[in-house]
Amino acid sequence: MKPHSRKLLAHNISFAFQSFTLRNLTLLRDAYLRNGIIGLTRYLAVSNSENNHHKRLALGFGIAGPTFLFVVLATFGYFTMKKWRGIKNPDSFKAEFVSRPGHFTFKKLKAATIGFHSSRIIERGAFGTVYKAFLFPSGTIAAVKRSKHTHESKTEFIAELTIIVLLRHKNLVQLQGWCVEKDELLLVYEFIPNGSLDKVPYQESSQGSGVPRWCHRYNIALGIASVLSYLHQECEQQVIHRDIKTRNRMLDGNFNPRLAPEYLQYGKSTEKTDIFSCGVVILEKKFHQLSLQYIIVSSKSLVLLEMGSSQIVKENSTIVCAILMGQSVEEMVSQMSCAKAQGADMVEIRLDFINNFRPQEHLQIILKNKPLPVIIAYRSKEDGGQYEVEEDARVEALLLAKEFGADYIEYEVKLASQLMTRQKQNQNDCSKIIVSYYVDGETPCKEDLSHLVAHMQSTGADIMKLVVSASDITELATIFHLLAHRQVPLTAYSTGERGLISQILGPKYGGFLIYGCIYENSVPGLPTLDSLRQTYKVNYLDADTRVFGLISKPVSHSKGPILHNPTFRHVGYNGIYVPLFVDDLKEFFSVYSSPDFTGFSLDTLAACFHCSVGIPYKEAIIQYCDEVHSLAQAIGAVNTIIRSSNGKLVGYNTDCEASITAIEDALKDRRYDNAEVHPTSPLNGKQFVVAGAGGAGRALAFGAKSRGARVTVFDIDFDRAKSLASAISGEARPFEGMETFGDYQLVFDSVYTPRKTRLLIEAEAAGAIVVSGVEMFLRQAVAQFQLFTGREAPEEQTRLFEKFSPPQDLETLIKQSPLPTLVTYRPIWEGGQYEGDEHKRQEALRIAMELGADSVDVELQVAHEFNESISGKKPEKFQVIVSSHNFHNTPSLESLGNLVARMQAAGADIVKIATTGLDITDVERIFQIMVHSQIPMIGIVMGERGVISRVLSPKYGAYLTYGAIEAGAISAPGQITAKDLLDLFNFRLIRPDTKINGVMGKPVGHSKSPLLFNVAFKSDGLNAIYVHLLVDDVEKFFNTYSTPDFGGCSCGIPHKEAALKCMDEIDPIAEKIGAINHIVRRQDGTLKGYNTDYVGAIEAIEDALRGSNGASNGSISPLAGRLIVVLGAGGAGKSLAYERAKDLADTIGAQAIRLEEAEHFDPEDNMILANCTSLAMKPHIDGTAMPKHALKRYCLVFDAVYTPKETRLLREAKETGAILVYGTDMLIRQGFEQYRNFTGLQPPEELFRELMEKHA
Repeated sequence: MKPHSRKLLAHNISFAFQSFTLRNLTLLRDAYLRNGIIGLTRYLAVSNSENNHHKRLALGFGIAGPTFLFVVLATFGYFTMKKWRGIKNPDSFKAEFVSRPGHFTFKKLKAATIGFHSSRIIERGAFGTVYKAFLFPSGTIAAVKRSKHTHESKTEFIAELTIIVLLRHKNLVQLQGWCVEKDELLLVYEFIPNGSLDKVPYQESSQGSGVPRWCHRYNIALGIASVLSYLHQECEQQVIHRDIKTRNRMLDGNFNPRLAPEYLQYGKSTEKTDIFSCGVVILEKKFHQLSLQYIIVSSKSLVLLEMGSSQIVKENSTIVCAILMGQSVEEMVSQMSCAKAQGADMVEIRLDFINNFRPQEHLQIILKNKPLPVIIAYRSKEDGGQYEVEEDARVEALLLAKEFGADYIEYEVKLASQLMTRQKQNQNDCSKIIVSYYVDGETPCKEDLSHLVAHMQSTGADIMKLVVSASDITELATIFHLLAHRQVPLTAYSTGERGLISQILGPKYGGFLIYGCIYENSVPGLPTLDSLRQTYKVNYLDADTRVFGLISKPVSHSKGPILHNPTFRHVGYNGIYVPLFVDDLKEFFSVYSSPDFTGFSLDTLAACFHCSVGIPYKEAIIQYCDEVHSLAQAIGAVNTIIRSSNGKLVGYNTDCEASITAIEDALKDRRYDNAEVHPTSPLNGKQFVVAGAGGAGRALAFGAKSRGARVTVFDIDFDRAKSLASAISGEARPFEGMETFGDYQLVFDSVYTPRKTRLLIEAEAAGAIVVSGVEMFLRQAVAQFQLFTGREAPEEQTRLFEKFSPPQDLETLIKQSPLPTLVTYRPIWEGGQYEGDEHKRQEALRIAMELGADSVDVELQVAHEFNESISGKKPEKFQVIVSSHNFHNTPSLESLGNLVARMQAAGADIVKIATTGLDITDVERIFQIMVHSQIPMIGIVMGERGVISRVLSPKYGAYLTYGAIEAGAISAPGQITAKDLLDLFNFRLIRPDTKINGVMGKPVGHSKSPLLFNVAFKSDGLNAIYVHLLVDDVEKFFNTYSTPDFGGCSCGIPHKEAALKCMDEIDPIAEKIGAINHIVRRQDGTLKGYNTDYVGAIEAIEDALRGSNGASNGSISPLAGRLIVVLGAGGAGKSLAYERAKDLADTIGAQAIRLEEAEHFDPEDNMILANCTSLAMKPHIDGTAMPKHALKRYCLVFDAVYTPKETRLLREAKETGAILVYGTDMLIRQGFEQYRNFTGLQPPEELFRELMEKHA
């Protein structure tokens, strides 16, 4: 066959090559089983004569499509690496190889590859990894192969490498240099721009653009033949390549082939090996890139058998970078490790967040301990940072970071030109420069941003960074356009919730890196590393990825991404589902449907309009649809939009069937228990009440009507209720009448976050069947998947709402669980939901055991029976947890001890006792039992008074504790979220010797003090924890928890005065005030009470007054001479009254009036109001201590309540023009003093302020 026989290559064909010995066939078999990536569409037999094997090479190609940019170099020869053990002295090696290609230092190659970072990897192989390198100062691009294999004979290696170096042919990749340091072998090759032949697609595009023409294909074949002829016949010593494959055939800019010099070996194989391999590679390009499954070898032929194609999913090169804003160097180092564990490729260190930053000392610590490549950023206030002192000091710190070898340094564009000039003068500088610009205010137009990017590029930046603050999602179109048309590596994104997709979709448009954070909501609008890696799988996005999303406002609550994205991946669909925070529908559709917008390349324009639609747009969006499905048209609401093949937007409503079938299934489960199937809907003839006539309400009303129900509509807007009722021939009633309308058999709530709303909890308590909005969400998601993709939803998704089937469902759950599994199937008589046959319940637990569950939870009442049933069948590592639940109280210590003994006798591997806490002191008995238990034990006290039993369980030796996935999905009273356990309470750091601190109050769950103190404890490296303590009786609490482990606590409402009598000593100021706000247990076990409320409150008020008139701190308080009105005479109120008197004359002269008379108290204007009552504290957030009309007499209003931060009193005071002082200001200031007294250390003031600002 001749290379120009083009037509023959369009069909399935067979090729005949040189035959050779069984030994050589075996060598080929081994080589291809190890490295082969080919498959054939039919059997291919090879048998041929050995004549003329030096004269003819049969070649054929079916190559089409554009090639990738990066070179793929195969690994260096096996024999080379195997023999590298002998070289131990690099200097000796250099002496013997001085005339060969240039020697590179390890430091230089490390810098050129960003520390051999994963983002620079071109290819991995069995004998090394190849990196793309930017060599400085020449700017040359090279390929560096890194290996750590040793050599048995230095002399033999040098001789053999000399042969490789002396090879000179235009179609051979040239070796440019070497490095032998740190027991490593590094070889530097020339960079080949078009990559390797295996990267050339095998099908032409419809346009045919970018495909190598036939003359190029001919040149490829001819070039490879030429280089093989050179190696086999023209070299002084014959060289056999022995690893001819597409991965080793490079294509330069003109599609001329280069053969990578890997596997070069002389005298140990034959040229026949290379000829045969070359032919197989040609077939590989003809018959696509399929996984080779078998090579069948016989004495006469070699048969390659295709076992089916394999879909290769490749990762993109976008870097995921974690922004770290630790308050100390130690915290930064800890966060770097955390970022690496969460999947970050790189970290950005924000030096401006480090308290008392000392460049010379702190930079060395950070860079010495970095587990990942580091970006050093030191941002000034005007660029959105924290630094606001001397500019020269900031610049010097950045230059010092470069000197210490930081991987990347970020310069703002205003500094870039000057600093880049200084960098060029330093030839040894290996840091990459990121030139950044932060747009303050409105996002500029596309043209202005393009000019800005061009300006950044002109500075000589290695990477550019552009950050905007989009006020509308449509502004992101320009960002995507810039990314798609970049000429230098660029990262561009928007901050805030509207800019979230600019991070998520960065890889699709070729962004250099995207940012994520370690902790949720730590940076507004920034996704977590976990969500980027797990929910969105950003490392697999490419230009072809189709974009789907939820159009809504707000949108952060959506669970769509965690359902749709795994489903896309499960079926191999290249799509991503993202939240789309849309403010203006008209603007959104105008921008993202315009053909003028070229930033969305390929198929994204169409894809962007395959969307779910949420509140408040389900009705309004109809006007933007070209067509509306008949059901959606009748309902008057759309929840799904699809762009059809003709470009039209078609609206659908999947809410209707989803919600109605969820309700029907719930009624069927209750109505039919293994009975005959009834043909009619269980809704037929039922009275169906709809509360709310919006999009979801309309869907429910129409669905219920279609099932024969009698529909009554309630809505706050009675006219809207009448309109909906009229459309379905139903009845409309005023909203006020719904409460007394009647009793309900079933209650459905369309809200799905949280899963169990207050409505459903109360309905369930009243005996009604409850249906969560999650059931509707799952069903409508299945329908949306079918509309989005045109495919049937996978079985795993459709089964989410089917009835539990133990054999099938448990297998799915257990096999797919990434963690050890504990299976619980709780009966209703032990506080669970199961009401069926007991035998079937226990059988399900046995099935779980057989399917590989790690443990099951069995109730004490049936434990003996269950353990007998699995006797002799129990796997070695399988454990039975025997549990007991007491929903009334916590028994005595003696009773608990007897209970543990009974459970152990019933065959328990682990004992679990859950009781109910009537007082926080009940928990102490559970702690005692766990500490002295001779068997692994789980001890839990349910309810808010027992929360510390969950948080402190590691301290007392518990086997495990339980955490909820989200706040609304608790499985027992008092359960907190797993996130709070890990992040708020530092659960993993709790040890038996951990010191306990806390805030006691009633209520106490609202307190933000644990957030402040636990982060500060961790930052200072203290083995301590701070918890919520719901205390009813202060004296009983201190008598029970009297050990040194309980170090001290803050004292909240209503215990500030009652705690006085429990103190062994009282600070003089607290004694005069008659109230304390924190208590310290001293080394001798005695308790001392303090009051720092007055410090926090008065300083906050004084600072606000000074700030309002521009006064500086002076000896005279701005409170002097002013009338302050204190609402509330409890502990906090007394503190304020006392401090005012102290500032004036150390005496109190005050008038006492009733609270209800305060609104009429009007002796003068410009008074100061201080609310120290608990009115407006969560959950009573609508309460206020003073009506709005009375606030006009006050120039400043302070509210000691800090949850919520802005109370109704403060909101209304703002409207009157008063100065506001928040309770959080007092909390922070008094927290400083408490921290000093608890720890003896200086408080991290800036850390406290940042945390309160972030979480208030």
